Amino acid sequence: MRGLFLAIFVCVIGVAAVGQPLQSFSALMETAPDKQSGKESSALNAFIEDLQHKKARVKSDEEFIHFAFRETHKRFLKTYQAYAQFPELLNNGKYDCLTATSFLSVLLTHFDYQYQIIETNYHIFLIVETSTSRILLESTDKANGFVTGASQINNRIKHYSENSLTAAASDKYYYEYSLDLYRTIQPQQLVGLLYYNQAVIAFNDQRYKECVIALKKSVRIYNSPRINELAELVLKSVANSDLSESDKKSIIKPILPFVQNNQSVVAAR
Repeated sequence: MRGLFLAIFVCVIGVAAVGQPLQSFSALMETAPDKQSGKESSALNAFIEDLQHKKARVKSDEEFIHFAFRETHKRFLKTYQAYAQFPELLNNGKYDCLTATSFLSVLLTHFDYQYQIIETNYHIFLIVETSTSRILLESTDKANGFVTGASQINNRIKHYSENSLTAAASDKYYYEYSLDLYRTIQPQQLVGLLYYNQAVIAFNDQRYKECVIALKKSVRIYNSPRINELAELVLKSVANSDLSESDKKSIIKPILPFVQNNQSVVAAR
């Protein structure tokens, strides 16, 4: 398995039913491996207070959500960086699709909007349901990520549901999932996906023990079908590694329950 590069989970499509609880902001913060300063909560609270003042003045939910989307990009989403940790979004403006979507979900929940989270193989986005309109939010698309109108939304969803992987570099081998995901998830499961991304980072760096630790945290929150695929990749990679037999056993034993008889498909990109 040497030379394989596992594409990080890029995006999720969101749908939340009425009354579904969102995992707290603190739980999202706690997914970061390093201790945080606490200033992130202050930044969020100040932003929400500004949004509340704006909401009192706008004429429609669509106008307010559009404003919140633009201001999120203006204030926080500065630099796209794959594998960015959630606190980085507030600390230095670094974000990826999953962390930005998680942040938007915090805002939508605070203002009592119904929204959706739908998971695909490589993407994440939000769909908001208001009393008068349906809105798709693509968190990494500042210019065109606020989408309204049935045909425009359907076109976006069709594209995301194709589950195509665009490789960032042609000199790497990218793993393509054998599964074909397009499913509704609950907001609190975003925390599980953040841990899953940490497992992917560790796997790509061949830090297999850390990968297994993150994978176990992820599965406790959200037993995604992608867990089995990554667990199988870890098992094969460790078995073919130069690690000692005792190290191999200590890594492989905890992930054996996750492994199924999946066919791994590796494609050169």
